[in-house]
Parts: sequence; structure tokens; C-alpha cells
Amino acid sequence: MSAATRQKYSLYLLGASESEIRGSKLLSNSQILKVFFYYHVNLKQTIRKASTAAVEAAIPFWERARIPIRAKKHLITKVEKLNEKWKTLKETRNRQGEKQRHDKASFLTL
Repeated sequence: MSAATRQKYSLYLLGASESEIRGSKLLSNSQILKVFFYYHVNLKQTIRKASTAAVEAAIPFWERARIPIRAKKHLITKVEKLNEKWKTLKETRNRQGEKQRHDKASFLTL
């Protein structure tokens, strides 16, 4: 029973969504997507608002590392493009072709 409940909240290729970014290492795209999906799925925000919240959660990490960042509007569109890429991978997850395996591997290394 509990395994089915956990599967319901598990995201394809990402695991569970997270309400905040934890840790002190440099962020990966999957961490930002987990925060995005927390705001989009759990809190029922629009894609634009959820991507804005995810970027705002990530900016302090980049500032502490003194990494130069682009304008916020460009970061928001990048998160939205990552969401679109994730959606296309999710739609084709049952395919077993070479292209699907390559796309999946390249997404996981982002």
C-alpha cells in the first residue's frame, strides 16, 4: 500500500519533488526541477510562477558561489525549457530505442 502511494508522488527521472534546495554544493538542473515541480504540482501554481519561484530559490546559491548569472527572465525561460524537455522524455518513456536511451542519459547528466 505504501509503495503505491510513494509512486504516486514520484516524478519520472527525478524522484520526489522538494520544497526547498538543500545542501551547499553547486545546484544541478534536477534539483531546480524538483523545486519547480513542488510549486507547480503540489501548490498548483502556473508554470511561469513555479519557474520564477524555483529560480528565486536557486539565486542565493549562485550568489554565494560568486557565479555570474544571467537576467532573471532568461533563467525563468531556461527552467521552462527544462520542463518541456522533461515532458517529452516522460511521454516517450516506454520506447526502448537508441535515441530514447541517449536523450535520457543526456538529460540525467545536465
